[in-house]
Amino acid sequence: MIMSQPAYATVGQQFAAELPHEITVIMLVLPILGSFLLVTSVASSQDEPDTLQWERRLTQLELKLQNVSEVQNSILTQQNSLLESLASQFNQMLTLQTKHQQRIIKSCDEATTSGRYRLELPDSSIKPVVCDMKELDGGWLVIQRRFSGAVSFNRSWAEYRDGFGPVGKSDEFWLGLETVTS
Repeated sequence: MIMSQPAYATVGQQFAAELPHEITVIMLVLPILGSFLLVTSVASSQDEPDTLQWERRLTQLELKLQNVSEVQNSILTQQNSLLESLASQFNQMLTLQTKHQQRIIKSCDEATTSGRYRLELPDSSIKPVVCDMKELDGGWLVIQRRFSGAVSFNRSWAEYRDGFGPVGKSDEFWLGLETVTS
């Protein structure tokens, strides 16, 4: 039976106290995976100990301990593999995040390919924008994209001032007059 550390001694002492004095209790406590394996063997003092029997019992216990050690090593190997995988994934995410943060530009002239960027405005605020690098030698800020009518452009003055629609390479949007004039 596997018991946690504080309880094994108490149970063993109670078990031994309940037996008559002519009976010998042999307890072997093995620390395994943060718990303790309590192995007990009871022998009467009236019986002569059979050396071969004890040797067989010890051999069996050694085999069990070896099996438990192998399982423990296997678990540790799996844990190490998972930790290495997690560290690798973390590093990949960090690299992607760094690359994404580097896409902050001050002008579409800084863009290298057409796509979504983060534009730093003169007031230091960041605004998502789309830069077009294909048309007329590139460097163009896309202020409006409309192609399917999915986004209604029948809006108030405030919405035209602030912008509306999801800014993205394939989305319909109006960037906003405040952004365009900054």
